[in-house]
Amino acid sequence: MTTKRELKRRKVAASQQAASPSTEASEAEYFHAYGDLSVHRLMLRDKPRMEAYSTSIRTLKKEIEGKICMDVGCGSGVLSLLLVKLGGAKHVHAVEGCARVANLARQLIAQNGMADRITVWQKRVEDIAVIKEQVEESRVENENGKKASGAKKVDDGQQEVEGEKKEDATTISTTTAPASITTTTSATSSSHRKEDINDGIVANSIDVIVSEWMGFHLLHEAMLDSVVIARDRFLVKEGGLLLPDKCKIFAAPLDLRNYRTSEKNYFKPENFFGLEGFEEVFLEDEYKFDAEVDEESSNVGTRGPNITRGIKPEEVLVHRLDDSHLLRTKDDYLCFAELDLHKVTVEDLRCVKGSVSCKVTKNGGGLFGGVGIWFECLFPIPTSEQTRKGTSEALLPSAILSTSPKKPMTHWKQSIVFLEVSGQHIFAEVPEGEQVDFEISLTQSETNKRHYEIGLET
Repeated sequence: MTTKRELKRRKVAASQQAASPSTEASEAEYFHAYGDLSVHRLMLRDKPRMEAYSTSIRTLKKEIEGKICMDVGCGSGVLSLLLVKLGGAKHVHAVEGCARVANLARQLIAQNGMADRITVWQKRVEDIAVIKEQVEESRVENENGKKASGAKKVDDGQQEVEGEKKEDATTISTTTAPASITTTTSATSSSHRKEDINDGIVANSIDVIVSEWMGFHLLHEAMLDSVVIARDRFLVKEGGLLLPDKCKIFAAPLDLRNYRTSEKNYFKPENFFGLEGFEEVFLEDEYKFDAEVDEESSNVGTRGPNITRGIKPEEVLVHRLDDSHLLRTKDDYLCFAELDLHKVTVEDLRCVKGSVSCKVTKNGGGLFGGVGIWFECLFPIPTSEQTRKGTSEALLPSAILSTSPKKPMTHWKQSIVFLEVSGQHIFAEVPEGEQVDFEISLTQSETNKRHYEIGLET
């Protein structure tokens, strides 16, 4: 594109209410929505999703076997069950904030005979108490030949000496922990004992964290924040695994010559006899794709759960793209952001942005009218594989979950942001070989952290 245009900032917002919802209200709404079991059915029927996680767990069995694991946002508990069944995990802490779904997970875990190896926590991972494990220093002989007990490390600035012993799991205050953390002490090294359900989980005692946290355009619903918090509080400092552990976000210029934009606008009051309400109902059916993945093909079922809550279809459409829509027919040059889940911080996730610069490779060019967004998640490589091949050789991950339009469809599909100026949808003819440049950003909403605003400039 040779002309620079400022495009309207596309907002992914729950509503146009003047007063923004409180954090408590938005969180309650979020967890309530996941009480709809049809949402979980949809995810369980998503074959690329299930195959990526199960393949990774099988491949990493040597790293998972006998280890303590955590499943953040466990839902039905399927990944927790796979960690035990396929990975041989010693114990799994399955964390789920929705009461109805947590109860379902308990039921399915018991039905599969794994209740003694999987503990379900019905709360947010942010609300699980962090147990500071007491470490007793070695006893030394004093000058009189008597044994003197060294101090037990409880927390910065606090010590417990013999004769003044406090009970286990005594809550203490700290000046460094965020207000939402409850920090307790424990003399046991077991991070999966029965009492933990009341006390908390020992800090940095989890060997593997698995989570299916991804939303539309990767970050919608901001569940990655919870995974990062779980990582910082509970994952072991050295050698801990995250499944997945790396992510990439792609954005491609789209040819919308044959896209059904006329249908998109058909139910607007000015085009539909001046009648109100039809746009909201029928645009939602057509474009929000409240539908199920057809497990026999890459088609979409006719009806299903609302999985795009918080996304206004007139602003960002969740839709299935195909090769005919792509002005760039290869994925090279389309990745605008990469996340290393071992390093990314909650602050980093406030705004993720990048740029795309590519040439049109579609035969004959097309009508540039929007950008399509999708993502990939990469899973860790087994240590044995790294050792066998050596660190100098490029290694493929053990599994990749891709939502590319060139891959089998997932329930995430792709997100489409239209080019728009002053409320008007715009198009630009781009011949084959033309350079297309744009900048894109995903910024966490100030009114509801579960939602992201998409900024686009070309």
